[in-house]
Amino acid sequence: MSSRRYWAIYLPSPAAQMAEIARGYEAAGLEGLWGVQVYGPPFIPLASAAMVTSRIKLGTGVALAFTRSPLETALSAIDIDTISGGRMVLGLGTSVREWNERVHGVVYGKPVRHLREVVTTVRTLIETRRGEVGRIDGEYHKLDLTGTSIGREGVRPSIPIYVPALFEKTVSLAAEVADGLVEQAGAEENHLAAAGIGELVLELRHTHRPSLAASQPPGQGQKSWAVLLARRPVLS
Repeated sequence: MSSRRYWAIYLPSPAAQMAEIARGYEAAGLEGLWGVQVYGPPFIPLASAAMVTSRIKLGTGVALAFTRSPLETALSAIDIDTISGGRMVLGLGTSVREWNERVHGVVYGKPVRHLREVVTTVRTLIETRRGEVGRIDGEYHKLDLTGTSIGREGVRPSIPIYVPALFEKTVSLAAEVADGLVEQAGAEENHLAAAGIGELVLELRHTHRPSLAASQPPGQGQKSWAVLLARRPVLS
């Protein structure tokens, strides 16, 4: 039996059509659905899929990390995870400077450093949601939640966070602070080519996370596959 795990891109359409598509993908045995952010947020399609499926995983592939506050991102992920019964995978990415600064009007900064801060902040908010978060004093995000609960119970203590496998630095970032990688079009082939994946994963195992494991489910084209480097199962 093949170890490949297939995901599909899941885009907004009329409700009945979305329900039929989501059920069909689940019946076909797909691993998961990716909600992608081009213009609109990727969370809304995933919420619709959550209500008509029971097994398939639901991921943002990816949500733009800088265009919403870390708190909004964390709450959106918790809500999808709750609606789906624990099937959410939160993919966060940087996009490009122009899209952030010109189109969305937000600070881009140093993208890898900024993404690291967003990932760690969102994780803190998700994993301490039942208690008081207090103050988060980052370079890009300063939150004061002293005396405030974010008001979400959730269905599991943490949610997997993935980052794009676009460059060597983001691959290393995944090993440092994330739970996995999502390959995107334009990824540097010398870091993601199938022949080199094993060496890269082996290096990450030795340098960062001993339990890192890899799989390579193919995507929609010959050079488009998802690379999942998961240090723990997506479903808990």
